[in-house]
Amino acid sequence: SRALRPVVRLGRLLAQTFRWLYRVFVCEPWFKTSCESHGRGVRTGDFVHFIRGEGRIVIGDDVLVEGKSSFIFSSVLPEAPLLSIGSGSYINHNCSFIVASRVSIGARARIASGVTIFDSPG
Repeated sequence: SRALRPVVRLGRLLAQTFRWLYRVFVCEPWFKTSCESHGRGVRTGDFVHFIRGEGRIVIGDDVLVEGKSSFIFSSVLPEAPLLSIGSGSYINHNCSFIVASRVSIGARARIASGVTIFDSPG
């Protein structure tokens, strides 16, 4: 078992490196291009977020959207729905945002895992 320790360490290092590369070159750029605007220091985890519908996402500085979350926009109103997330906020894994008109999250908000936020019962 001692002989396998370097192999296990190498495997862990390779997995961490792959997750970092995937986050930096796939997940974060894809999420940022889905935003109408975003501030400095916007980060994601190593998952691609699910975004459905036509809506606007506006994010402040130093926001972390961890894990995999869903952003769903309704298109029943004449104006595009808006989701705004204030600076310094943290969104944990498996959160859902369902926006028909407007959802605003203030600065330095901490949202726990598995939370659903919506502005319409439909």
